[in-house]
Amino acid sequence: MKVQGFQIERFARPELTSGGPIELQGVSDEDILIRGENQSGKTHTFNALLYSLLGETIALQRGHGNAVELQLSGDLEIFRGEPGKKIHSEGQDFGPDKAEDIIRDRVGSRDLLHTHFLHSRLNELPLERLPQSQRVSRVLDATSDNLSERITELEEQVEELQADIERKEAERNSKERYRRRRQRQLSDIRSQLEKWSTVEDLAESGRLAEISDVFQRDPELERQIDELTSEKRSLITDIREKQNERTRAKELEEETREIIIKALEEFICPVCEERVNRGEADSRLDNQHCPFCDQSTDVKETFRHLEAEKQQSEGQAEEINRELEELRERRDEVDSQIQTLKKERPEIAELNSYAVDQLRDFDHDIDGIHAKAREERAEAEKALEEYSEKLENVEAAIAGLDEKITDLEEKRESKQARIDQLENEDVSTKLSDFEETWNNHYQQITPKIAEDIHLQRNGEIVLVNADGRRREYDRRGDLADAEVVLLNLSFVISLNQTALDRGSIDWETIVLDEPFARLDRGLKEDAIDYLRSLDTQFILTSSDEYIWQELSHATTLSLQRQYKLTDFTDD
Repeated sequence: MKVQGFQIERFARPELTSGGPIELQGVSDEDILIRGENQSGKTHTFNALLYSLLGETIALQRGHGNAVELQLSGDLEIFRGEPGKKIHSEGQDFGPDKAEDIIRDRVGSRDLLHTHFLHSRLNELPLERLPQSQRVSRVLDATSDNLSERITELEEQVEELQADIERKEAERNSKERYRRRRQRQLSDIRSQLEKWSTVEDLAESGRLAEISDVFQRDPELERQIDELTSEKRSLITDIREKQNERTRAKELEEETREIIIKALEEFICPVCEERVNRGEADSRLDNQHCPFCDQSTDVKETFRHLEAEKQQSEGQAEEINRELEELRERRDEVDSQIQTLKKERPEIAELNSYAVDQLRDFDHDIDGIHAKAREERAEAEKALEEYSEKLENVEAAIAGLDEKITDLEEKRESKQARIDQLENEDVSTKLSDFEETWNNHYQQITPKIAEDIHLQRNGEIVLVNADGRRREYDRRGDLADAEVVLLNLSFVISLNQTALDRGSIDWETIVLDEPFARLDRGLKEDAIDYLRSLDTQFILTSSDEYIWQELSHATTLSLQRQYKLTDFTDD
């Protein structure tokens, strides 16, 4: 499909069409020369053609109120403007709702078509505008077997699986913390059950009454035991609090972002009952959004608060460890004193802290203590059964999550292996074939300076001369402007040929804005001769009279200088 005509009634700036519409009709697939002096609107016309086909422009604000029409071979006409785009295709008219689909189905993908427009600015050329990885994607798009789409689809599936894995891991981590809490609770309940059972046994056997008699005969012994028992209990509480402080201090040793993301694992959305995965939270933080709800907010204050906490906690872990050691040493000393008293008075050897407390609280009422012990033991047994069931449930949930995570990881690895296979086999072959085509066109379009082109899998482009000297396309200063222009031109010619051969597009036109401005006379001659030898249709804008002469075979549209355009264009 080639351009057969176009009409620009209004576009970008009113000065462009102040003398009337810019139009060209009845072109029979031949090349088109849009000539004019500087500031005549050539680059605007170039952009108008791009806008009419794709609704886009390069380095230009297109404004509003445009009215541009493009006629293509194959009975396809495209109009863009107010009130919207319209398509005439094969005798039928279609509105905006179907226009883009028809262009894609009949002409080709937007990404491939966009590369066929080469702007006069070096930094707007296709290889300059495309990130390295997307250069390879364009080549794969041109092969028509949807390899790039297949890889992209698989990569998206891998990302989705990874997000699922992170969600499941976050859920598992939360349940693991829940399990540890339940285990601690069960340990406490078992300890309570054991101690209340001991108190009950002491009361039933009469040994508690004997201990009570000992204390009543020796109040000083009771006072010592009571004080030591109270101090030990207090020390145990202090140790637990210090352990919690140490855990918090260790958490603050991590990166601030990691602290925030880990904290999210504790929260579940009350609506969808889902957790925010690590990747989503990380991305939201990058965008200054709340990592949980994704609402736009300033999270700097949160970062500042955590950073301040981190600074205050510097060295705190060592201090806490020292204090913990002191508390444990004192606890052991107290326990040793209690054991010493028990050895000295064997009749109180079976006494535990609960019995001490009950003798004091019940004023040695053994029957009351017995009743309290039975009641507390029964409650502890009930709690033990309840919490054991909860622990079993959470352990089953963790086991289920482990299975799901393993299954998801296997699926992710399988998808990734397929990507690697496609990239290592199919991609390498296709890149090699395209590299050969590109080298062929480059050698012919610029025989005086051409070197071998090597297109790497990561999108890097390297030129190698006969002596093996390597120059990289993306290293500014390695290449001359003329080489950059001709590499881009030969790249697009190769892309067009590949896409046409594979049926990826039905588009045989390349639009060039002042393509030879940076070429000397000899390079211009070689380039023009080669372009004329191709079946591809070229639409060129130029203010160079030499180019006008060399393209005398082309259908010509002459533009008149519009001085008011100086504010809007680099023409």
